[in-house]
Amino acid sequence: MINYSIIIPHKNSPELLERCLNSIPERKDIEIIVVDDCSNENGRPQIDREGVEIIYVTNELYVVY
Repeated sequence: MINYSIIIPHKNSPELLERCLNSIPERKDIEIIVVDDCSNENGRPQIDREGVEIIYVTNELYVVY
């Protein structure tokens, strides 16, 4: 059961997003929603976290990791 949803706005700053994601504890009751504001190809992050549900939303794409 999800008790907490963390929403993170993002645009062209994958290093900062990675730091932010790493600061969130790995718990089963947390989901992370990353809302991308039209990042260019180099600005899109590679998201890979075990044990945490991450939803990546763009204007073109909706992906659950």
